[in-house]
Formats: sequence, C-alpha cells, structure tokens
Amino acid sequence: MITSGVIGAAIAGGLTQFLHVSVPAPHGGFWVTPLATNPFGYIIAVVIGTVIAGVILGLWKKEKEASK
Repeated sequence: MITSGVIGAAIAGGLTQFLHVSVPAPHGGFWVTPLATNPFGYIIAVVIGTVIAGVILGLWKKEKEASK
C-alpha cells in the first residue's frame, strides 16, 4: 500500500515540474489549488497521480478469501 502511494506521488510530483506548477504552501491537497501558479496543471497532476496509485494498489492487492 505504501509503495503504490509513493509511486503515485512521485509521478504527480514529476508532472508538477513538467507542467511548471509551483505551490508556496508547505502542504498539498485541493485546499492549496488557488495558490498554485498553474491551478489546472496542479489538478491534473494530482488526479493522474491518484489514479496511478489506485491502479497499482488494485493490481498488487490480494483478494481475501471468503470465510465460511
């Protein structure tokens, strides 16, 4: 679970650099979107990173067996 979050965050962080996004706040999330230099790029990076983390988690997570 941690690994998928790290990979998703790394991709989102890389996208913010590629899209020239800068956020002066010391934290993240959608609350700081108005502070971003490129709000649209910020939202796109967060959404793509979240989707990638979710897909990786879904692929790695083992299904629980039904208990009888």
